[in-house]
Amino acid sequence: ILEGLSNQLGLEGENRVMDAYEETQKRSNTRRSRTRRTPRQSQLKAKITTDLKRRWPALSNLMNPGSVELITERKEEFIQAVEEHASYAEFRQLSETEINSDTKRKVKYERFLRTVDNVIFAENLIREKKTKLIKQYKGIVAAERQSL
Repeated sequence: ILEGLSNQLGLEGENRVMDAYEETQKRSNTRRSRTRRTPRQSQLKAKITTDLKRRWPALSNLMNPGSVELITERKEEFIQAVEEHASYAEFRQLSETEINSDTKRKVKYERFLRTVDNVIFAENLIREKKTKLIKQYKGIVAAERQSL
């Protein structure tokens, strides 16, 4: 498992555990910041925005009472206009693909680290010669391998 995940994630050498840990920390910090868009996503977003501002000029200034009314009292109309825009479906698909890809990569890093923890735990039990705990641990591992 560790070798396979290492290959998929491009982790090499003795520092691969630390590299994986740093990636999970970096990803959790960037999660709070805005996601970067691809050039195509930016282009689609700009087109949608321009067309919406053409339809409702008040959107050019979010402090304008007309734009406030549009996103509060007339929000269904506004949402429908966005969702029916010709570029919206492609924009949405590109956004979801990127999110799914990042999520899968993050899960792989977390699985790698969890597997490392399990390997270290098992090795420590063997080195400490705690036979009762080793037996319990092997029972847990065997139970986890069974299907529900």
